[in-house]
Amino acid sequence: ADLFRDIHGWCRRPLMVTEFSFPALDTGRPCLHGAGQRLPTQADRAAATGLFARTMLSLPFFAGYSYFMFLDQPASGISETFREDCNYGLVSELGAPYPEITGAFRAIHADLPAARAAPTPGSAD
Repeated sequence: ADLFRDIHGWCRRPLMVTEFSFPALDTGRPCLHGAGQRLPTQADRAAATGLFARTMLSLPFFAGYSYFMFLDQPASGISETFREDCNYGLVSELGAPYPEITGAFRAIHADLPAARAAPTPGSAD
């Protein structure tokens, strides 16, 4: 939250994170290539995603966010030259939803006004 506040202070414009994700290592995806902090389990991934989303939503200068990917990347990578092979998706490569992360988003988005009005996670607000 402090870094977001600093960035907003420098630019004095609304902020939007247009790609974020936290891959988990329990899906069979190699998760060797591509950005993002790797987490051990889907539960850890959902918790990190929820914390990040709630933090952004709690800051009044945030216009919003966009989650990185709907569908997991193939274990073999996207292509030979673009090797991303991570568990970035809300659903598996076969289309099965990951209940932990979809549940985290469902809970947050069920009451966006409350998420916008909530104190920033971890703050003394």
